Amino acid sequence: VSILGASGCGKTTLFHIIAGLHKPQQGKVILNGRDITGCPGQISYMMQKDLLLPYRTIEDNVILPLLLKGEKKKEAREKASLYFEEFGLEGTQRKYPRQLSGGMRQGAALLRTYMFSREVALLDEPFSALDTLTKSEMHRWYLDVMDKIHMSTLFITHDIDEAILLSDRICLLTGKPGRVTEEIVIKEPRPRKREFNLTEEFLEYKRRMEESVAQILDYALTEIAGKFDIKYDEVVLPELPESPFEGVTFNIPKRGDKLKLLEVSAHNARQSRIDALKMMEKHDPEKRTERTLERMKSDFRLTELPRHIECFDNSNIQGSNPVASCVVFRNARPSKRDYRHFNIKTVVGPDDFASMKEVLTRRYTRMMEEAPEDLPQLIVVDGGKGQLSAAVEALDDMGLRGTIAVVGIAKRLEEIYFPGDSVPLYIDKNSESLRVVQQLRDEAHRFGITHHRNQRSKGQIVSELDGVKGIGEKTRDALLQHFKSVKRLREASIDSIADIVGPSKASIIYAALHASE
Repeated sequence: VSILGASGCGKTTLFHIIAGLHKPQQGKVILNGRDITGCPGQISYMMQKDLLLPYRTIEDNVILPLLLKGEKKKEAREKASLYFEEFGLEGTQRKYPRQLSGGMRQGAALLRTYMFSREVALLDEPFSALDTLTKSEMHRWYLDVMDKIHMSTLFITHDIDEAILLSDRICLLTGKPGRVTEEIVIKEPRPRKREFNLTEEFLEYKRRMEESVAQILDYALTEIAGKFDIKYDEVVLPELPESPFEGVTFNIPKRGDKLKLLEVSAHNARQSRIDALKMMEKHDPEKRTERTLERMKSDFRLTELPRHIECFDNSNIQGSNPVASCVVFRNARPSKRDYRHFNIKTVVGPDDFASMKEVLTRRYTRMMEEAPEDLPQLIVVDGGKGQLSAAVEALDDMGLRGTIAVVGIAKRLEEIYFPGDSVPLYIDKNSESLRVVQQLRDEAHRFGITHHRNQRSKGQIVSELDGVKGIGEKTRDALLQHFKSVKRLREASIDSIADIVGPSKASIIYAALHASE
């Protein structure tokens, strides 16, 4: 997420508040449900200057956060060595900051920020001091690194091109007092193409952000007056338009009824836009499907659109009647004819992890034999790190790791877990990606619970006929369907029973039901 605004609008102050360095006069800083207001150390923070210590090598600068957390130097160096190549810093470990270019120094500072191992990192104009060519190279480098390490970042900039290229969302801030005027979602999927900044979509985002609120108001007032033949006396608006309007009084309310009127108008305008989008999607549903799949591809770091997704859920009560369900979505919609349920066969007791591994192994072993071309692009596992690890282990055993992407969704906070990453991803609550995954999870849960109830009910329906030797399930069902109850069957004559199942079985049943006589 980029925070974009002019100098002096409060971007750095906002970062100081988020990082816990300043306390806000009002409001709170909430991170994944936790109040971290005024609590330093909860978030990584990389300031405008690299702040590398000149007397320490690059390696010793990078491991500083680990040493401050109490790790031994040898272990810290071993941990950091895994990332030097990914950050494009291989070979710089023994060098000092003065021996590196400005871009390399910023790379080392970002790696040090990453080693702090926090859920979110704040980057305050990290490339602002670089020349244009180096900055362009660093943008490419930054995108490549982020695609590898998946670190959630808040990014301060007043460079529009930089914000569009590097961000998934952009918050536009006004001048003093700083306010968020608009949030823009960049729908270009990741990994970003190198030529993205040359596309029409990029230029459209740029045009949209370069228009000031005053310019938009200017255009809107002129357009409305012409379209509806209106002459304004008084106009209530959030700020003055760019051009003067003769004979018009402009009112910019700070409180009271007119401010409420302005807020209601803004709400109505947003709702009108939503209704228009819904109508457009109604007439062109395929466009919405493609947009949803593109968003999921970006959010879940996939290499192709997830046109075929499967979700798995386990269901049991204290280990009894363990079952699992598999629901299938094609093009972001349920494909109910492809749903499958499983009775757990090899696992004893309530072991969700082993059950998950068994079900995935059975499902995809058979699929590779019968329809290898129909393997899904994404598997969603209902559960956290444990269930996800079991799923990954099953895919490893079948040689499918890397062929099929897999994620886990934890129920409490809608956390999305990726293999090998202990820090979950929190997708925007209004995101289409999260809605599809929630629908998948809920559908798998419903389908699994229904099958589990059926299995329990089956186990509880036991009649006197079940213990009679030589009488099977079909014979029992035929007799109960005809006589409606065991009591009526007992009262029936042997000839009546023989009419249903034949004389041989009738003799066995009659003798069993009247044994006590």
